[in-house]
Amino acid sequence: MRAVLCRLGAIGAVAAFALITPAGAGAVVAGTPVAAGAYPFTVAIVVPLGGQTQACGATLVAPRRVVTAAHCIDAARATGRLDVIVGRERLSDDVGQRVRTTGVVVPKARVQGRPSPDVAVLKLARPVTGIAFPRLATTSELTALRESGATTTVIGWGGFATTRPDGRFLPESVIGGDRLREGAISLVPDLECESLVGSTYAPARAICGSRPGVRGGRACYGDSGGPLVTRAPDGATLLVGVVSRGIAAACGQDGLPDLYSRVDVVRGLITAARPAWRPIPAKLEPGPTTQGANP
Repeated sequence: MRAVLCRLGAIGAVAAFALITPAGAGAVVAGTPVAAGAYPFTVAIVVPLGGQTQACGATLVAPRRVVTAAHCIDAARATGRLDVIVGRERLSDDVGQRVRTTGVVVPKARVQGRPSPDVAVLKLARPVTGIAFPRLATTSELTALRESGATTTVIGWGGFATTRPDGRFLPESVIGGDRLREGAISLVPDLECESLVGSTYAPARAICGSRPGVRGGRACYGDSGGPLVTRAPDGATLLVGVVSRGIAAACGQDGLPDLYSRVDVVRGLITAARPAWRPIPAKLEPGPTTQGANP
């Protein structure tokens, strides 16, 4: 069993994509370009490193709240700043909005050094309106989806091609464009996932997913923090998970699935009336217990 874990975003991926295109990353291995306006809640997290450099994906869940992967916050350490781009399928366009983030909150278990879902909530400097936000999946909804092996959709600007002749997607070989893409992901039942990846999989915190009919994942470098969504019976869009990490050394390869952080177990954090916001860049360690201002 391979024990190599590769983060699907953060500093290493930012540097790699910066060498390929200053506009940012492409998206989702073997994915397809999204239709204009299909996922207005999908936003890009960018860092100002000599221009616009896309670091991660994220999901707008309220006018001033964005959900992403906690490890994506590390991208702000070099600059002390993270911005969010809303309403743009192509990062090289000038449409939409660029909004600065002013705070972050992560699960208590993470700041206390214990395992927790790889999830963070970012506070925006000003509200974003006119967008239909996805609904957070409940635990009962997620349980039903996992047990049935339901098909979901991953969305992002991460790597979608490679320069290697053997087709492997390694950090130094990933090619990015700037178009938002989507790909189908089948949820893998717990027992099957555990047989594939062993103790690396923690079903209390994560979801296991792969391409339909194939045991290889589909998210790649730069997709971290982006949404994993599905359609509810009532037609609502459900946010099921957050792109977290791959198990193989090369994304989308080696027949191993990707892991997505569960949002149902941190619903209280995401929807809290008065989160304990920490400044950007955040030191993910214990801090004051006083509550921040309402978003």
